[in-house]
Amino acid sequence: MPSDNDLFDIAMRHWHSGQPQQAEYYARQALALNPRHGGALQLMGTLAYQGGRADRAVDWLRQAVAAGPTTASYHTCLGAAYQDLGRLDDALACHQEALRLLPGNAQVLNNLAIALAARGDREGARAAFEQALRHNADDPEVLCNLAIVLNQLGRAGEAIAHYQQALRLRPDFAQAHNNLGNALLDQGKLDEAIASYQRAIVAAPQFAQAHNNLGRVLQSAGQLDRAIECYRRLLHGRPDYVDAHINLSGALLARHHVAEALASAREALRLRPNDADAWNNLGNAQNTQGDLDDAVASYQRALRLRPDLTPARFNLGLAVQARGQLAEALELFREVLRVKPEDRAAHSTYLTSLNYDPHVTPDVLLAEHRRWAELHAPPAAPSPHTNTPDPKRRLRVGYVSADFRSHAVSYFLEPILRHHDREQVECVCYADVAAPDAATAHLRALADQWHDTLGLSDEQLARRLRADGIDVLVDLAGHTPNHRLRAFALRPAPVQVTYLGYPCTTGLDAIGYRLADAVTEPPGAAPCGSEEVVRLAPVFCCYAPPPDAPDVSPSPASRRGTVTFGSLHKLEKLNDGVLDLWCRILADVPSARLLLSRNTLKGQAAEMLRRRFAERGVGPERLALHHAEPVNRQHLRVYEEIDVSLDAFPWSGHTTACESLWLGVPVVTLRGRHHAGRMVAGILSCVGLGELIGDTPEDYHAAAVRLAGDVAGLAELRAGLRERVRQAPLCDGAGFTRGLERAYREMWRPWCERASAGAK
Repeated sequence: MPSDNDLFDIAMRHWHSGQPQQAEYYARQALALNPRHGGALQLMGTLAYQGGRADRAVDWLRQAVAAGPTTASYHTCLGAAYQDLGRLDDALACHQEALRLLPGNAQVLNNLAIALAARGDREGARAAFEQALRHNADDPEVLCNLAIVLNQLGRAGEAIAHYQQALRLRPDFAQAHNNLGNALLDQGKLDEAIASYQRAIVAAPQFAQAHNNLGRVLQSAGQLDRAIECYRRLLHGRPDYVDAHINLSGALLARHHVAEALASAREALRLRPNDADAWNNLGNAQNTQGDLDDAVASYQRALRLRPDLTPARFNLGLAVQARGQLAEALELFREVLRVKPEDRAAHSTYLTSLNYDPHVTPDVLLAEHRRWAELHAPPAAPSPHTNTPDPKRRLRVGYVSADFRSHAVSYFLEPILRHHDREQVECVCYADVAAPDAATAHLRALADQWHDTLGLSDEQLARRLRADGIDVLVDLAGHTPNHRLRAFALRPAPVQVTYLGYPCTTGLDAIGYRLADAVTEPPGAAPCGSEEVVRLAPVFCCYAPPPDAPDVSPSPASRRGTVTFGSLHKLEKLNDGVLDLWCRILADVPSARLLLSRNTLKGQAAEMLRRRFAERGVGPERLALHHAEPVNRQHLRVYEEIDVSLDAFPWSGHTTACESLWLGVPVVTLRGRHHAGRMVAGILSCVGLGELIGDTPEDYHAAAVRLAGDVAGLAELRAGLRERVRQAPLCDGAGFTRGLERAYREMWRPWCERASAGAK
């Protein structure tokens, strides 16, 4: 009859042969003869651990240790099991005991270091890994582990060197290739990170983490279609890989594939219902399609799961703001910045939202914008430009924007690109467009040169701009999403200008000029920005009416017998002062109704708005709330039902006013305290409708009531308004662009003089 040791030997042979079931059978037979057989107990613990049963492994291994005498391997196995269970103090004690039994052993030191790193003692882990390497300098596993800790300690250069050393020793070490990619990504070396992840996949084709990381870095580099393909290839083999579903939903949303993004986020949540990142992504997709109530609920669920998830808190702010809850949004943005003051994108969004707040003065706006510049875009060290300082030569003008697409910016940039004098100006567009569309292709055809910059860092973009020899660099974004102000802070061009995309200062000293007109920035007024104001005449912008806009419809008041006031503004613009004034107008025109149209005007947003009007004595019978999607310009059809558009304040509706006038609907506006509140006044002055500009709320009220009291006059004005706009300087692309080119030349001349004087 075989002894307990004979049975244990048979069990070990089966284990070494890759036959765990037979190994377990014979180990149990050995234990039946000798319940304190240390080797059999350790083997049972090892088998349980390898089978994913760490709790059972601990039971077996503790019996093995109690049976004694023990070797270091007993404690190493037990420590690994404790670590899997999260019992880090117990794990550390086991590894320390293993080291006592086997001092100086590189593998034991490696295990101890791993436990120290898991407990958060990175310095202790670093010291233990380095001690292991002193005993075995050519262990690629230890080199890789040390590199991980060094990277966590912010010593990325040393980490990369250790990964590279590990790969010289083992070129097919997939984990080291993957981790090297992570370290390179942290340093912003996207191309090198991509190459590292690709090598990891070559070494281990089924390495899911490397596939997922490759998708992430491709996404960061703006290569969204390749990233999507990468995630889908991973999910084809691993449909249960939750992180890939989450990342895929983000990439799909960036490409504006909203339905697919929703499906991916929901699949992630089916697999992992309490994943905060997946709830955040689901909220983003819901927000994009205007389902604000669902989005708010998703963000709130994410924050209940992870209260420190600042992206969800930031996105919740965007969603409640879109429902018209500006005060709540501002407080959420402030919470994000208290936790993460380095988040420059969130800080920019906060600045943008301050423009909606009627209580914020121009002085406060300027101070807040300067604060952003101090925190996120400090002045760059002087670096001379090599541009030829000739005031009369052809200028290279660069336009930088993420909005070269179907977006308001493109309506006003298109005539500029079309009408630039190519003998005097060379147009170069730098496009950060994640989802190009027909408008992108149209603008690209109008530019002399076009560069896709998505995925370039601000430093890389600045180097590109300087190398391209741009003379006048124009920011078209301000603090709107995906701006490139940090690239401008590096002063890549001699002359830098902000224009069109943002109705306020940037706060950057590196941007020298801001374009406006005499209405939006009156001469002699106190400065509201960090830039010098250059005034175009007679208006600061040029509008390209959409060629597929519907025809001007007959007067709805003549048809209905009552006047309909209307607004297509974002709900965050409808502050209490705006609603108070509108309700006074409705009170004095008792037969009139008010039509409000927005893609977000449904659910709680609509209910809250109805309640606010009811509190002011305006019942639901006098309101028409439309939920209109801005698809194929269908939102413009709502002007067929509007007689008079009512502008908002303090941020007036620039693009909205242009569309309204083009559709034959006059706009009443209140002249504000700074550029954002004066844009519509500038447009109305340009088309000869200055009488619709109110300098006080009483003037605004009187103008609206006066229009409503003359139905015949409204019909006559409506019938001729499109032609009036067409003939105005507002739509004179050629004339406007000549004036813009003169402005650029006037900005260029002082730099030439300074550069020439410096050369002497």
